[in-house]
Amino acid sequence: MGGLTESNDYLVVGSGDNRITFGSAAPSAGTWKQGDVCFNTGATSGTTKAGWICTVAGTSGTWKAFGDVAS
Repeated sequence: MGGLTESNDYLVVGSGDNRITFGSAAPSAGTWKQGDVCFNTGATSGTTKAGWICTVAGTSGTWKAFGDVAS
């Protein structure tokens, strides 16, 4: 399994080079791989999702919300 590498925009974890990033919305630019994850920096109790996962690779990819934030 690979290690961790950092840049200004994301953290790469494990093998396969999937990225974990943080933002207030799913990424709308850049090239993403299936399995990349964006954690929601604006999550609030009972009203938002914990983040988004890329379900179809591509330039901006297809992102689906995941993880209810319990109230």
